[in-house]
Amino acid sequence: WIDNAANNVIGNGTASGRNLIAGLKTNVYAYGIAISGNGSTGNTVKGNIIGIDKTGVALFASKAFHGVQVTGGAGSNTIGGTGAGDGNVISGHTQSGINLANASGTNTLLGNIIGPQADGNTFVAGNTQSDGVSIWSSNNTVGGSSPGARNIISGNVVNGMTMNGAGGCILNNFQGNYIGLASNGTSFIAGSAQDQGIAMGNQISNNTIGGNILSGNTNSGISIVGGATGNFVQGNIIGPRADGNTLVAGNQQQYGVYLWTSDNNTIGGNTVNTRNIISANTQYGIYMIGAACFGQVVRGNYIGLASDGISVISGSTQNYGIWIASSSSNIIGGNTAEERNVISANGLFGVYLNGSGACSSNIIKGNYIGLDASGTTFIAGSSQDYGIAFVAGATNNTVGGGSSGDGNVISGNVDPNIVISYSSE
Repeated sequence: WIDNAANNVIGNGTASGRNLIAGLKTNVYAYGIAISGNGSTGNTVKGNIIGIDKTGVALFASKAFHGVQVTGGAGSNTIGGTGAGDGNVISGHTQSGINLANASGTNTLLGNIIGPQADGNTFVAGNTQSDGVSIWSSNNTVGGSSPGARNIISGNVVNGMTMNGAGGCILNNFQGNYIGLASNGTSFIAGSAQDQGIAMGNQISNNTIGGNILSGNTNSGISIVGGATGNFVQGNIIGPRADGNTLVAGNQQQYGVYLWTSDNNTIGGNTVNTRNIISANTQYGIYMIGAACFGQVVRGNYIGLASDGISVISGSTQNYGIWIASSSSNIIGGNTAEERNVISANGLFGVYLNGSGACSSNIIKGNYIGLDASGTTFIAGSSQDYGIAFVAGATNNTVGGGSSGDGNVISGNVDPNIVISYSSE
């Protein structure tokens, strides 16, 4: 237990020198390692096995609530590292692998394996760890731009990462992680039932999810609900393998990005680096639902296609590029080439607007819907039936616009490029 202490190091970052911190009785010790207090800064936890046995494989009968708990204003601490052996293996707890609870922020998580066995590829039999990482604080960094900074956050029972605004949760940055996949970046972990890659809720705001691979979860890559507002989802691969071009064998992720009771979030951006690849999910690329889900901006993404912008992902069953149901005032695309979404190679619909309840004032502009990223070529192997569909009373929505660049190119779909039915206007 580190209490109001600075610059301690737990673990030495080598496999031979790993500490084993596991088998704790939950009625005595709630945490494997606890860092607490405003004076607890600059501490480093690296190279440990926390929660499972020394082989990095099996559970203990007794389990702590959290593997690493950072709380009480503790800040500027590092869990893991980028060097060989610096990352911790944190699995097998009853609640979270790492819990940043009311910490002062600027804590950094690097190079850890959170949820699986030490190989990063294998499910821990009987694992009860609900969330890999739980964050209730601000200004933290999970991952980084180098391969050594990547966290493997997979094989947990509920979510890879949960973000909750009850304790303040803003300006966190998540970059370069594998969330749902094994460390090989190609397969999900057999036996895992990790529901959502990242679950964002309870009024969190202004966080950035960038450059991650969010695939192989059972429900969604990213879920944004509960009043979450002003968050950015940029530069991620959501659905395919890490190469952005290949189906995850046995993929079970239904939604790429799921939005409900949230507003004014941005999916993509206006540069190549902010483009998301949202493809090869089992049903929906982006799913927006509910009257309290409004003001989302979706631009610059490839939705349905491989990362090259011209190819079908073999075996993909993603039927809907973007589904908007009873959700209003969203913007899909923009009037510059960088803001353009390419929405193609989905099984049924590029953009589907369902007016049950309300679905109005949405703007769809500047996109390529049905063609490849050049805007000139039909995609070989694509079976996308409809470009845009308005159904069940979707009203007062706009396709295109009066300014330069507002027009969409809607072509190359199998059936009508635009369909209006069921009393829609």
